[in-house]
Amino acid sequence: MAIAQITAWLRSADKNYPLGVALYNQYGNRTLLKTFFNNGTSDYHHIRLQEALEDLNNLDVTPQPVKEAASAAPLAIPALDTIPVPSKLYSLTDEQWSSTPNQIRNLYVINHRLKSRADMLFMQAGSAATATERLNLALAQLNDRDELNKNWKQVKDYHATGALQEQILQEQELPISQLSLPELLKLDKNLPTYISKDTRRLQSLKENTTPYDKTYKRLQENAIKLKLVKERLANV
Repeated sequence: MAIAQITAWLRSADKNYPLGVALYNQYGNRTLLKTFFNNGTSDYHHIRLQEALEDLNNLDVTPQPVKEAASAAPLAIPALDTIPVPSKLYSLTDEQWSSTPNQIRNLYVINHRLKSRADMLFMQAGSAATATERLNLALAQLNDRDELNKNWKQVKDYHATGALQEQILQEQELPISQLSLPELLKLDKNLPTYISKDTRRLQSLKENTTPYDKTYKRLQENAIKLKLVKERLANV
């Protein structure tokens, strides 16, 4: 009997490999194949995965309708750490990857898993048996998408500024702490103008260019400065 999620994967144009592996982990029962699929992403792995999922979908299973309805388990939401990650280091070169901080590397891994799980949840929601299951799967998918967007912003900030937000904050804290009250008031007045100008300037610049990166870095630094200034003024 065909499985709706597997059928959808087999009919899809891109046949997302991690999503297919997660489907086999959920519905397949051959431990050797699970190990094989979780430890490689070559063309042969893709071909073998498709064959395995086709075999699962073609199994001649005739369940007892009443019994299956009574014992049917809810659709599972896989844990992130059960979703395989690619051996290729995403869009980065080996040199770029080796120089990337662990915090950002971890975000790449988490984001890959979040994207794969969100795609799976979307497919499952379409074939869920009840409105409650569809709602739960849709909410879980939205949570994954929200976390994915937040994580990518951190990654983008790092690549634009060359520093983690924590590092920028530490670099700004000491100078701001040494400013006098008139200097703080002057910054509190001027920084919003600088931030507004840079925000408008970014809209006219092309991403991944030197002018864009410099403007983006200055915008991030000024936003952190303004936050620190306001915190100091609140405690004066």
